[in-house]
Amino acid sequence: MLACDASIPVLLAPARSTSEAVEVLEDCGYLERSASPGAEHVVRPGGRLALVRVGEDALEALGSYGVEDPLRVEAGDGVYLLVWRDLAGDCLGQGSAQARVAGSLRGRRIVLASEYCIASCVHRTRIGSVGVGARPISGDLFHVCLVVDGEWREGDVHAGEPGDIAGVLGIDQDLAGRVSAWLRSIGGPQIIYCLREVDGDCVRALAVRWVGDYVEVFIESEARESTTREFLALLPSDIRLFQDEFYRAEYYVAYRGGRVVAIAEGLDEFVSALKNSRQGFVIERPSKEVQLAVRALARRARGYLTPGITPEGIVSPNNELDLGDYGVQGLIEAYRWVDRYYGVNGGRALANIALLLAKVISPVIRRESRTFVDEVAYNQGPGGVGKSSLVRYVLEPLLGADAISNYITISGPVRTDAQFRNLLSLHRLPLILDEQDLRSLTANAGIILGATVGSQIIGVQAAKYGLGIGARFMSLRGVMVFTNVPFTRFLARAVDQADARAFARRFIVIEWEDSEVGEEAFRNLPTIKPILGALDRAFRRYREELYRSSNITELARKLLIALAREYGDGDARAVIEEYVEALDEVVREAVALRRGVVEDDWRRLVRYAYEFVREDLGKPITSAREVIEVLISNPTVSGIELAGARYGNEVAEVQDRVLEMYHARSIDELIRNPDFPTGLLRALQEGLVYVRIHAGGLGGRVPNARRFLGRERIHNPRTGAHYYTVRLDEFLRAFQSMAEEDQANAQTTG
Repeated sequence: MLACDASIPVLLAPARSTSEAVEVLEDCGYLERSASPGAEHVVRPGGRLALVRVGEDALEALGSYGVEDPLRVEAGDGVYLLVWRDLAGDCLGQGSAQARVAGSLRGRRIVLASEYCIASCVHRTRIGSVGVGARPISGDLFHVCLVVDGEWREGDVHAGEPGDIAGVLGIDQDLAGRVSAWLRSIGGPQIIYCLREVDGDCVRALAVRWVGDYVEVFIESEARESTTREFLALLPSDIRLFQDEFYRAEYYVAYRGGRVVAIAEGLDEFVSALKNSRQGFVIERPSKEVQLAVRALARRARGYLTPGITPEGIVSPNNELDLGDYGVQGLIEAYRWVDRYYGVNGGRALANIALLLAKVISPVIRRESRTFVDEVAYNQGPGGVGKSSLVRYVLEPLLGADAISNYITISGPVRTDAQFRNLLSLHRLPLILDEQDLRSLTANAGIILGATVGSQIIGVQAAKYGLGIGARFMSLRGVMVFTNVPFTRFLARAVDQADARAFARRFIVIEWEDSEVGEEAFRNLPTIKPILGALDRAFRRYREELYRSSNITELARKLLIALAREYGDGDARAVIEEYVEALDEVVREAVALRRGVVEDDWRRLVRYAYEFVREDLGKPITSAREVIEVLISNPTVSGIELAGARYGNEVAEVQDRVLEMYHARSIDELIRNPDFPTGLLRALQEGLVYVRIHAGGLGGRVPNARRFLGRERIHNPRTGAHYYTVRLDEFLRAFQSMAEEDQANAQTTG
């Protein structure tokens, strides 16, 4: 192996193709064909080879040093360079600890570690034929690295001491002097913008000085052969004007230690974000000069700022996601656990998993298609049936996003629309809202609705939650809701009933049965492998077909089929078929529920009345007559009250209609009809022939809409009440027309 180690650089440096390089590495035992799906090779570094994970800027820097087409492995969690280890220092960083990396091999040339180290420095230059890199430490102290005559040298030196530089780095005095001059030029104050010029000379300028991860910004003024400095700010040393390919917009971004610490779309917002970042940045006062400094320091970059799907596949800019390709193992384990412990709700749990997969991909479909509908998965049901457990033990692990899990699942109410806007803008992974109450759902109803179609701007205020993309908040994430609030109740509170039909079409209502998950399930929790790597592969392979989906359920079905094609051997295919069947069944149930929700106002009123009496008042009613009796005898609680007519002829007309409905010749005769509410007899005699239905009545189910039941909403300025007025015969006829349904309900509850 020593002979091979010695010959590899010679063999690879002139390699004419990737295949030639691959052959050399295979012969030396550093490369093998991969058995992992989607990966062509596995690199096994050893001897004097190491793997280093790199970013785009490092690759660009290497190119500037003439290192063209380096050997790299494009793996699920990033790009790795295959580096010839020609130094014993710590320049390689954590990447050297990587023992095996599976992925596609690209390039033709192994990179010298020294070349990589220089490329990773903050400052780089060439002094003659010598490549030099430097990183500021503190004051005039720098860490310097260079290659002289093929030998690697590095160490900490003071910029203004050539003798110190020569001794530490082991170089001659001439080269040390030139290195010293360069270090002083980058370490001392640098003018970046002239603020005032006199007779061709700049007498007032913005100047900067690099100090570690920071840049000092000050105003330098010349007067009477003296220089004064006014400190303005301490800014991050790494500021980029970033063109985000997904958002199709530019953002100012500050990095520290490779992590995003501030981001905003405009200079004003960015300066404010820096000041409030708690990263040690100092801004004496926001000013035009500070903005000029930011603009001068910002270097251009492009790519993706946040994790999630893109037209090219799933990305993880800061390694927040586990993009390893584990196939469908996670889906198999999830199915086995659900099948064993979820009983009658098993199909509903599996359908949610299928919808989660689709919601990973849906943001990019919505980006390109204005008609694609990313329906909200609305899970309703009592506590203890396993909704939250499904989220915690299955859905979250499938996403493999531990680093940002706090912003994937929100357990508990989201109280303000500002919070909700921020959550929708953070990234492109699904947003799971668990344990939501009626108040929070109602408060965010409009934004939830806007989050189902397209990538819309949903707000224009400063970001305060997580990253928040500048001043514009865009709906990018697919939403899943888990709650014990019936959808009908949410609908009544959330929308103007004129729009109820359109609103309901944006939801997939999944109604869980009252069947608890036993304690044994929590003693045998599943081990779930992330699915993002497999989804990435399926998306890249079947992109065009997935783009043709019209809604989230169609996308989920196509994704499952794509996964079956890629990984469907034996048990996997059978398990995926179970997911497809569960999804189809839930969709059928949801369509039936939707038909029940999207009904005319009168039928809706009657159903609200039954729900109110049974659920809120706890009365075991058996007929429409009993429901009406309860409502009119409790007007304060029910919000249903009787009122008189303005004119006598109106009273007579309504009385006649009521008698005709119940086949009676007089009011006294009505008492013998078992279907007539006896509590109405006196009211009918007294001329109380109108019904006021208060907005918010029937336990909050009656909407506060401009129109309901075909009537304009009335406002009583004296009492502040809002209500709709209908004739008594209309009110009674609505219940009478649903008599058969009443009987069925009575049998069910009895």
